[in-house]
Amino acid sequence: MVRLVVPSDFKEIVSWHKTHGMSVDPSLFPKTGFIEPGIACGFIYITGTPVGFIEGYCSNPDADPHDRNEALDSITVSIIDLAKNVGIKVLKAETSDNTILLRAIRHGYKTLGERHSIVMEVK
Repeated sequence: MVRLVVPSDFKEIVSWHKTHGMSVDPSLFPKTGFIEPGIACGFIYITGTPVGFIEGYCSNPDADPHDRNEALDSITVSIIDLAKNVGIKVLKAETSDNTILLRAIRHGYKTLGERHSIVMEVK
């Protein structure tokens, strides 16, 4: 059952990222996210503007592939429903993962063509 992420979920989420070869700092997770415990998670940045950003999709590589797919679809629907409820009019996401891209298209996203993602650590 998909529910909101709570801080006690961070250990599990970080372990999934490590299994995928990624290092994450839980203090950088958006404040709002959804999780299917043991299976997958996804987050949304709520900006206080009509634009929100989906971020941080990750799944347990040891979970059943069908369960991961179902959980990620449910998480996506939960994020879209929350966005509607808080007045977000546009959801944006970036991905280099074709599976995430195809999932987004199934849920009504449009592609904007090839883009570059730029980031800097502010010190």
